[in-house]
Amino acid sequence: MQKRIDPLNARLEMVDMHEQYMADLAKSMKKRAYITASWLCYSMFEQRTNRIIEKYIDQCPRRTRTSKAPTGAISNRLKCIKKICESSYDGFTEIDVTLLSQIIEWCKDRNSLMHDLVRIDRYKKYDDDFKLLAEQGYGLIMRYYEAATKFRNWYQTDENKMPAIRHWTCPSNWEKCINCSGMH
Repeated sequence: MQKRIDPLNARLEMVDMHEQYMADLAKSMKKRAYITASWLCYSMFEQRTNRIIEKYIDQCPRRTRTSKAPTGAISNRLKCIKKICESSYDGFTEIDVTLLSQIIEWCKDRNSLMHDLVRIDRYKKYDDDFKLLAEQGYGLIMRYYEAATKFRNWYQTDENKMPAIRHWTCPSNWEKCINCSGMH
């Protein structure tokens, strides 16, 4: 079994953080604070995506990064995970590629709306757009957390071990791989 990368107290803090974000998201939705809810959804997508990368993709033997911090835009990180899912590689079958595509599109919409906030012609017209974005993000984050939990449960079982690093070839084979910087 792959060695856990976080000590127990760090994992417990992550659980607390997750519960706090979920509570804040629910509270924001109830108060109709849709910009805040959208920001929280985006943050939660990033956190969950980064955890998947830390758990598995960072084991890539062709990793060229010197920092453990995830690189590139969230859409690139999600596309990397999506490519691996499409190859039906190990526990990545637990993550629906359609869900990843929807999250990528949601993030594009969110970024566009955030940039529109500074435009005077859009200033008073964004409320309905952010309401829709927040509602969509809320549903997507629930599905993403469920998929990530299934992935984590697969990853933690004794019979599912990470292939030996020296024998593992990234199934993504994607030129914009976040680890390989186009080395495929």
